[in-house]
Amino acid sequence: MKKLVVVTDSFLPRWDGVTRFLSEVLPALAEQWSITILAPDIKSISKVAVTNIKVVRFPTFFFSVNDFPIAKPTKKKMLPYIKEADLVFVQSLSTLGMCGILAAKKAQKPILAYTHVIEWELVPTSLPFLPHFFQTLVGWFVKKIIRYFYNQCTTILVPTHEMLYMLEEEHILPVKTLVPLGINSSRFIPPKEKRYAKSSIGLNPDNIVIGYCGRLGREKSLVTLYKAFTSLQKQYRNITLLVVGKGLAEETIIFTSKRNVVLTGSVDNVVPYLQAMDIFVLPSLTETTSLATLEAMSCGIPVVCTPVGAIKNYIVEGENGFLFPKRNDQTLKKKLEWLIANQKGRHRMGELARKMVIERYSLDKTIARLKAVLNEFKGD
Repeated sequence: MKKLVVVTDSFLPRWDGVTRFLSEVLPALAEQWSITILAPDIKSISKVAVTNIKVVRFPTFFFSVNDFPIAKPTKKKMLPYIKEADLVFVQSLSTLGMCGILAAKKAQKPILAYTHVIEWELVPTSLPFLPHFFQTLVGWFVKKIIRYFYNQCTTILVPTHEMLYMLEEEHILPVKTLVPLGINSSRFIPPKEKRYAKSSIGLNPDNIVIGYCGRLGREKSLVTLYKAFTSLQKQYRNITLLVVGKGLAEETIIFTSKRNVVLTGSVDNVVPYLQAMDIFVLPSLTETTSLATLEAMSCGIPVVCTPVGAIKNYIVEGENGFLFPKRNDQTLKKKLEWLIANQKGRHRMGELARKMVIERYSLDKTIARLKAVLNEFKGD
């Protein structure tokens, strides 16, 4: 079998969009490729096993950036795996991803890169303490770095047309191939009975559950969700805010020990928690596709999101969800009020949300497309 080396700065036991993508697609790719993953050694109480895939761990620095661990790649440790590879598949552009690209370039290996995030948007939003001018300067600097590393690649895989056009505008030159993200709609399914779904995770089945699922990071603007929920509590007694995930301490404290707020921390299986939600909210300042939103929609939940990344393309206002402006807790509150008051409307939106995911965001299509792209580099 040909050898595929996957270089990623985020992997199990850390859960985010990159990890979810890799966890879904790598088992299918392992049918045709011998896969080695180069990933950070992230300390966790969780014991994670990866079947049929070799994982090489790199130590991390004692600090993290926006709760993102920074790996310490060494040329001596990385280069033997890169030299043996038939194809290098890079998932991120932090220390491991950048070093992986440089090593693969030196070894004259073909390099694929998947664009999971818009780095020059993500990094400045992670630094809210900086004045706007300096945030803009940081964004410009990050863009310069990202442009350099992407231009070393053979092919760049993008999840959306918007991302493709954005990279073109930034003079990122390699061939760009569209590989949309998909959801396992056989796993992310609506509950058989909503009241039981709530009680099974310890929630009051009589309450309307407003939920968020994902990393607790600055770029998620979770304070917007909390402000809207706090305002709603003045009108409604029967509402619960369910926050699934972990992240920065300063974001976690927003929801800690608050009335009618349930903060789960990291969970191994998010499906039961999504199934308990009546409404899903994503208040992010930047996204590409947002797997978390698609997973919620696949579970038959109406969603209320900011119009970032591809989200504005698959949420049809008033049909399968609502959109609201960034940081606008008052508009978010109004959208939530309508959903709280309209049970039939919630149910209908949830049905249309799931229908859209099944038709347009199938995991099988993602895997088939990814296999086809990778096989172009297989040769004989």
